[in-house]
Amino acid sequence: MIKEYFTKIASFGPIGDSVLGKIIASVLALPAIMFLNFIDERTPTCFWILVFAVLLISIFAILFSQKDSENRIIINSFIGTMLAFYGIAFNVKLGLIGLALFHVFSFALPFFVFTKSKDLEEQEHSKFVRIIVISLAAGFTVNVFLRFVLWIVILDLTLYNFILDKAKKHLHVHNFTEIDTPILEHTSLFVRAVGEQTDIVSKEMYVFNKDNDEDSICLRPEITASIIRAYFENGIQQKPWKVFAHGPVFRKERPQKGRWRQFTQLSIELIAAKEIENDAYFLKMIDSFVADVLKLENYAIKLNFLGCSQDRKEHRQALINFLEQNKSEMCQTCLDRKDKNPLRVFDCKLEQCQKILVTAPKILDFLCTECSTDWEKLTTLLGMLSVSYIVDHSLVRGLDYYNKTVFEFVSRCLGAQNAFCGGGRYTLGSEIQGSEDVPCIGVGFGMGRMLMLVEQNKEKLLIPPQPPLHVILPMDEAQRPLALILASELQSKGLCTDII
Repeated sequence: MIKEYFTKIASFGPIGDSVLGKIIASVLALPAIMFLNFIDERTPTCFWILVFAVLLISIFAILFSQKDSENRIIINSFIGTMLAFYGIAFNVKLGLIGLALFHVFSFALPFFVFTKSKDLEEQEHSKFVRIIVISLAAGFTVNVFLRFVLWIVILDLTLYNFILDKAKKHLHVHNFTEIDTPILEHTSLFVRAVGEQTDIVSKEMYVFNKDNDEDSICLRPEITASIIRAYFENGIQQKPWKVFAHGPVFRKERPQKGRWRQFTQLSIELIAAKEIENDAYFLKMIDSFVADVLKLENYAIKLNFLGCSQDRKEHRQALINFLEQNKSEMCQTCLDRKDKNPLRVFDCKLEQCQKILVTAPKILDFLCTECSTDWEKLTTLLGMLSVSYIVDHSLVRGLDYYNKTVFEFVSRCLGAQNAFCGGGRYTLGSEIQGSEDVPCIGVGFGMGRMLMLVEQNKEKLLIPPQPPLHVILPMDEAQRPLALILASELQSKGLCTDII
């Protein structure tokens, strides 16, 4: 049955048995539907190159195969599958409409050719129609599910509110106060604070009124700069000022698992805190929240120390010299960063660059006496507080304002985008027209990734169940006023009540 179907498809084409007809037939092969849901936008570029190479080999193979041979039928099917993968790469750009059109195109024409055949019995026609319809529905459903499942989960805020409530209680115990900052901010705030050469500012901000710098506004890409602006504008005298805020932030990124264009961030800031002991205190607070409150286990703390501006200046020159010596083996992005912001080369994910950067100069080898003392004190305090960590010399964070301590919490349960929390020490003030530079330490939690982790671990948590629902069912129109009075009375006593 299947062989007969593929035979019909293999011989179909607008110009008979021509090369073009064979290639078009391959595009329409049934596996194009059946394999559609297995690949999404996270597929790396190297995979598409491999698929293209296999595709070319297969096309040449089919040209030299016999007209009715079984091999040609198999190769046609295989080519159809390969081209289906390419179709998915394109429908990522077209969105849901493109996905639907691709399904219809992959389904309709081969079905038309098959049903016009006089060689197969009516019962076989009916059976194969059901197979095609089920394949179409399954492929479409799975693709939609994979593309939007995280938003569907977040629509139920029970787990989200549980995490946020636990975070607030934990932070209140450590004397932190909740504040709120605007979603819309002046673009210049982030250009000056975050750094003009960072990916966030140069590529990822949603900016309005770009032509006028004074009136240009944007959707906030992070919350830290807004909190520092609030500190200066409100003339806060409390030192250290311990605050946290949460809400949506926006980045113009390619959506994928664990990374969205709009996501919720919990930002925790310890402002006007100069002593290095605050860094150890802060890391211990975050670690105890993750391990003791949320009961997460499969995670690690990556730690690095960027030193002061003079340390980074000396390290920068040594790093530039190193990159210059190896520029023939570096990617173009790293070469661009070499002149603008050399530390950012450590953010490169390409394997060829990572191998070279293993031997790059390390910032810890350029620390001055004061910074070396602070680093030693920090590691000693973390040991005393039983905070386990891994020193990662390539960890620099993606924002320009960081200095000295930087850290990330990562989990292998999240896949490629494995950081669910990150931060460090920074100094801000003059960049945002403040009266002075203020030493701070802060951290940002990606609530979407936290949800993904806690969802896998929620059996260990005491998540409060939904309260029992009391339902009032009036039997006729005359009972409705009484039902309203009764429902009001029950609700005033704190009982969950509804009228049907």
